Amino acid sequence: MLAMVRNFDAGVAGTDIFLNVNHQPGDGAAAKVCKLAVAGGRLRELVEWTNFGRDGVKASGFRYFSAELSKNWLERWIASSVVQRSKAKPHS
Repeated sequence: MLAMVRNFDAGVAGTDIFLNVNHQPGDGAAAKVCKLAVAGGRLRELVEWTNFGRDGVKASGFRYFSAELSKNWLERWIASSVVQRSKAKPHS
């Protein structure tokens, strides 16, 4: 989880991260992820809700989030992780 926070802070995705409702990104963004953190052993998000997202939670009863990784995003994350490790100073 800490690696996810570091990658989010470093902008590894190369774009803003948005939440959707019911795994239907074509329906529109429910919220923009503004910050990630680990607290109490859980990954926490600070989000900026859209009206569509607020309605999804209040009116439609959506209460849980599940992550979806796309192949392109995963390949970019792996490449970035390799670059970050190669830039690390060796231990003396």
